[in-house]
Amino acid sequence: RVSLSDLDLYAVMTDEAACAAARARALAETLGAGGGTGGPGALAAPLEVAFVTLEGLARMPARPGTVDLVRSGRVIAGDPRVLAHLPHWKPAAVSAEERRLLLENRAFELLAARVQSPGPLASIQARHAVLKAALDVAAARTLAHGELPATAAERVLRARALPPPQGLPSWLEGAWAGAQPLWDE
Repeated sequence: RVSLSDLDLYAVMTDEAACAAARARALAETLGAGGGTGGPGALAAPLEVAFVTLEGLARMPARPGTVDLVRSGRVIAGDPRVLAHLPHWKPAAVSAEERRLLLENRAFELLAARVQSPGPLASIQARHAVLKAALDVAAARTLAHGELPATAAERVLRARALPPPQGLPSWLEGAWAGAQPLWDE
């Protein structure tokens, strides 16, 4: 198996100066680095690290990722009480602008998958981009109704139950159906 989803980490630093220094080191270390090799158990997507302070955690805006972080964030090293600093946003607090940004990010992933160089992971990365876009369309649809079910399966089920908006892409239902075996495992 190869993980195609990015992994988001938050490194909680003592102050803004420590955050800036850590960002500079991380940038210097990753410039020019490519993705994973795609071997069994490989991480073939970016490892994204945000360097924040406790105050920065407390000021995180209402975004789909913030709602999910509160629900499923884990401390892998350090004081587990840092999670208590996260704001407990309700899905209804996520603005229309944030929902649009969620979809814009997926659009860029779809474009990137379309123009990427051929390689051993190219076709599965393209399929992953389609499935990820489909799942985030489901998230955006539920968020528009003030909801964000906890799992991908629940999001798609709820999005399907909502009245279809005008202009729903024709490929979406097929992508949702194609993603179902992934959460049925």
